[in-house]
Amino acid sequence: MLRSFSQVAAAALFALATIMVPHLTARAVAPHSSAAVRSTASASPHQISYKTAKRLIHQSEHTGMKMGKMVMFSGKSAHIIIIANQPGLKDMTFAIHGMVNPEVTVPVGAKVQLTLVNMDFGGGMAHGIVIGKLTPPYATAVPVPVPGQIAQIPLLAPRSRQTRSQAKYYADSTTFTAKKPGTYYYLCQMPTHAKMFKMYGKFEVVKPSQP
Repeated sequence: MLRSFSQVAAAALFALATIMVPHLTARAVAPHSSAAVRSTASASPHQISYKTAKRLIHQSEHTGMKMGKMVMFSGKSAHIIIIANQPGLKDMTFAIHGMVNPEVTVPVGAKVQLTLVNMDFGGGMAHGIVIGKLTPPYATAVPVPVPGQIAQIPLLAPRSRQTRSQAKYYADSTTFTAKKPGTYYYLCQMPTHAKMFKMYGKFEVVKPSQP
């Protein structure tokens, strides 16, 4: 995939950031440990095939309920599958339910399984996700953990080859309980991605509607 000057610049900034902040190196990066993060993540990401990645795209597009620019999840549990750089959609975005950076809502108390697949390719195209109270606009580098953080998937390396059908992809999951109602944001913690490419969206934890 051809990259714009700004994307090449982002890759260069990431290379500099990894020298200055070693823990930003793309996965395998261990999950950040903090008492403020009430979630569990796997010890390491998984490599999956293109066939499995396509299955996860299909699953992502058929979970939750689309309402305008929002994806709503209901019930006591929710599986939210996020695709970074989903084929056919806008570059440098998250896709949920086939939508680009949508607002997501889950009910308070729901147990959420969050899965991220990185389908991007190229230098500096690692992607991760953090959910917390940090609001836009964002700085070039996002400090982790963010204020009010409730979940995190550390940076995942880009796919192994340019040809999608021949590539391996990194995927990882975490689970957390949406304990406190309120407005949160999910964003990519890769330097420049949230600031330059607007790689983020709103995440609402809502109380059940009153009859």
